[in-house]
Amino acid sequence: MAKTFNLNDASYDAGSNSAIFNNGVAGVVDNCKARLERTKQDDKENPNAPDYKIFFADSAGAEVNMAFWYPKEDDSDENIIRFLKKLKHIAHCFCGDDAQLPSGNPKAILDGVMKMVKDTGLAMPVRVMTNYGTNGYEKRYLSVRNFVPFIEPMSVLKDDTRLRNSNIENFQRPAAEETSGAVATSTTSDDDDWD
Repeated sequence: MAKTFNLNDASYDAGSNSAIFNNGVAGVVDNCKARLERTKQDDKENPNAPDYKIFFADSAGAEVNMAFWYPKEDDSDENIIRFLKKLKHIAHCFCGDDAQLPSGNPKAILDGVMKMVKDTGLAMPVRVMTNYGTNGYEKRYLSVRNFVPFIEPMSVLKDDTRLRNSNIENFQRPAAEETSGAVATSTTSDDDDWD
């Protein structure tokens, strides 16, 4: 059975302009509000969708997010350690340095940390470090730094912040690639019968 679609439906209309986090300026962004979303495996339309996302909204409401997936059996120890460092960093930011953190396998730790963070209510404003990727791994879009430290409570004084620019990060948006300017041409004749 063939699916049918109705292009008169408003869901096919072009969306309004999306706000860009911190107006596209990379670096430290103060007074962000955080929120957490969980994607249950049974509800995933896309099997590659992350299991959790933490969204950070700037003062204008524009958002950037950090995604977390359950580790896979074939993940290297190095990647799992990097993953666990991020989770500990997030837990300390929202739950405090003295919080009793979960232990166990990486999946249980991810679930436990995200529950702890959710239980805080995520009400306190935070400071977030953003960039356009790192040297050799440039990104076209602004993203949260993918290594520790990347977040801290606003209660940390500016003089005491650990969020400092590193020499491996890109803080300027990469220039758009130029196209050849080639235009597709039609192979059909102009006198096609449209009756």
